[in-house]
Amino acid sequence: SGLDVPPEALSRIRNWLKWSVNPNGLTGYSSAPGTPSGGTVPMTAVATLGRQFMGWQRNHPDVTKGLAYIDKAGVDLNNMYSTYYCTLTMFQAGGQLWTKWNKAFRDALIAKQVKGRGLEFDGSWDPTMAYGSHGGRVYATAMSVFCLEIYYRFLPLLKADNRL
Repeated sequence: SGLDVPPEALSRIRNWLKWSVNPNGLTGYSSAPGTPSGGTVPMTAVATLGRQFMGWQRNHPDVTKGLAYIDKAGVDLNNMYSTYYCTLTMFQAGGQLWTKWNKAFRDALIAKQVKGRGLEFDGSWDPTMAYGSHGGRVYATAMSVFCLEIYYRFLPLLKADNRL
């Protein structure tokens, strides 16, 4: 992208990604460096995605544990923030994890799209999911579309030989 990112910033990002993961592979919110706490599906997805974007190999234990946790948790179309980051993380993982995830979320999400209610609603998603009451129909529709366009907005990072 041509951005000049100071090496110190990249080093600090890598350090945060190292200390933010719990031994079980989950990432949660933390109050101080070096003290990861709990673990949630969306935070684990965001941290695993960060590790992928920073070049950690797919077979790194922190990546594989994160992917396994997301896979086990499954798709949650009632939380589109989580679904977006999980979908992007699984897309970057590729292979059977992505195939399974894509099959589970894509058609189910499309089935929730509003149809037959008139021009002002058709093609949107109802804001009945988590945070929907805050962002309304625009949030629900934007997050749903973001999930569905991951195929077109992002290139896979990892190659078949498991290297960048």
